[in-house]
Amino acid sequence: MGHCRCIISSIQNNCPFHSVPFQINVTFPEDYPHGKPQIVVEKPHLFYHPNIFSSG
Repeated sequence: MGHCRCIISSIQNNCPFHSVPFQINVTFPEDYPHGKPQIVVEKPHLFYHPNIFSSG
């Protein structure tokens, strides 16, 4: 498996998360690209979304 840690943030001034860094961990399975990667938002824990869970 491969692993990647990304940090992204919005550069748009009108975005409510402007300049807030999001740490995202991506784990790629052995059979990637046929198998789907696992994506987990680690930080920040600022929002609620019905399709985003604390467990990933």
